[in-house]
Amino acid sequence: MKKRIALILACLVVLTALVACGSKTATEPVNTAKTETKADDGKLVPFEKTKFLTFFCTSPGATLYNIAATYMPLWQEYANINVTINPGGSIPNLKALVNGETDIAFTHHTMAYLGAQGDPQFFEGVKYEGVNAVVPMTPAAIQIVTLGDSKINSLADLAGNNIKLGLGVAGSTGNAFFIPFLEEEYGVSLDSITAKGGAISYLSDSEASAGLLDGQIDVFVMMGVWPKATVQEVEYSKNGVKLLNMDEDKLSNYLSRHPEWARVTIPAGTYQNQASDINAVSAFAMIACREDMDEETIYKLTRVVWEHWDEAAASNNDIAKWMNKEDMLKIQDAVPIHPGALRYYKEIGLIK
Repeated sequence: MKKRIALILACLVVLTALVACGSKTATEPVNTAKTETKADDGKLVPFEKTKFLTFFCTSPGATLYNIAATYMPLWQEYANINVTINPGGSIPNLKALVNGETDIAFTHHTMAYLGAQGDPQFFEGVKYEGVNAVVPMTPAAIQIVTLGDSKINSLADLAGNNIKLGLGVAGSTGNAFFIPFLEEEYGVSLDSITAKGGAISYLSDSEASAGLLDGQIDVFVMMGVWPKATVQEVEYSKNGVKLLNMDEDKLSNYLSRHPEWARVTIPAGTYQNQASDINAVSAFAMIACREDMDEETIYKLTRVVWEHWDEAAASNNDIAKWMNKEDMLKIQDAVPIHPGALRYYKEIGLIK
């Protein structure tokens, strides 16, 4: 009998241990990425094992490349994400991203939208889909410039005779906005300009500013942050410079049909004798990734950018001047926000 009781007790001990082990396995938190997100003090917990990412950006020394290089050590220190930066360009980067050649990339939000549509001008009808926005970087605003003493005072004046219009080189992003906007909202097409004795020239920024000063063109259209150096070349000439405004109603009407462009304002006083704000649109440079990119990686990447913005801005003036998380609100209708980035923007109350 004693032996039987001892055997039963031994079995109960073993059974209890097994149940306890099974219970522990079922109730312990699964080691998913999200459990790594925050420490008890609310700080971001770096990955235990280093994550390696490739980042197709711009040419070394360019503004966006320098921004990426500024954040590189911060991503390593605060998230244990090792980022390797490679040179590139907006459209090639977008294609490389979709094709799986890079993990993250700089592109313009406008190009991400047009790529998803398979825009014939830029993408020859081939759709480059599945790209998500992560972090807005810098704006590239359309700036329509003429000489300070020019008789051209509005875009409506381009309907006149003998207008010599300077556009960006063929395939330029700015042309993708300005040509249809001018035709749809002002009734002025490139053909109508040439039919009235005018001319169309496709020029680089430096060629355009020189052409304006020597009378080869009357107006030129370019993109960039403000003040823009090539506009300032004209600004400091004896003629001065004048920015042409976009009619508020016409611009609002156009943007209601074209979410790929973001509204921005070039403040009064940006250029000499600029007495009022100028309506403009922008293609925002952004960090983008594929929609299937790991959520926790993108969450940490995004959180480091904005939680350590002060640290980055202290060593990079372009970050201080141009990078604002609020700009995500200007591009979210054109490009879906990646779930990892969206999680962060919701945490801070930027997006509901």
